Amino acid sequence: RLKSIEKEISDNQINIDYYKNHIHDCRILLNSLTHDYNNAKQSKPNKPLFLLNILTLGQTNRTYNRNITEWMQVQYPIVQKYEELNVDLELDQEEYNSLIKSNNENIKEYKALKNKVNSISDKIKQQIKVSDEIKIQALKYVESLILMLKVGKDIINSKLDNKLINAVST
Repeated sequence: RLKSIEKEISDNQINIDYYKNHIHDCRILLNSLTHDYNNAKQSKPNKPLFLLNILTLGQTNRTYNRNITEWMQVQYPIVQKYEELNVDLELDQEEYNSLIKSNNENIKEYKALKNKVNSISDKIKQQIKVSDEIKIQALKYVESLILMLKVGKDIINSKLDNKLINAVST
């Protein structure tokens, strides 16, 4: 579990860095588009009053339709892009905050588990005590064990065929 938390923390940190840079870039872009957005919103034609339309025999309505069509072709994409970017920025900010919260929880859990592992390791070290008699008894087998390990190493390092190295099953 400790390794998986380490990986999650690392992944979260990478994502946090990405979102931090992405949010910064989006804000800069939004700031640069704010003037164009405001101009586009202000230049949107207003629908003529019903009474004025009747008095002009529908001329104001035709003019409005022509103007709104032009506005939709020229200005509306700016408004739409700005508003989409604003929504994306809000969603990215929410994801960024979520990642920070998740990362803080993972760090907290990691520290708790690490303390628990260290505590258990200390307890094991305190419990493992070998008497001098057992050490002396085990000493007479150490030399033969070392020789067996050397032979095993020589076999592995040799150019023997794998069929000759594998254990035979009965």
